[in-house]
Amino acid sequence: MAIFNAYDQIADLLAYLDPAKVIALKANEEMQARLEDLIEKSKIGE
Repeated sequence: MAIFNAYDQIADLLAYLDPAKVIALKANEEMQARLEDLIEKSKIGE
C-alpha cells in the first residue's frame, strides 16, 4: 500500500502546482533515455 500512497502524494503535489510549472517539468537525460528504451521495447513486443 505504501507505493499507492507515494503516487497519491505526487498526484496531490502536481495538482496544486501552477500549470505552467507542470508543463515545464522535464526528465533528466538518464530518465529520458530509459523512457525511450522502454517505449522502443514496447513497440517490438519485448
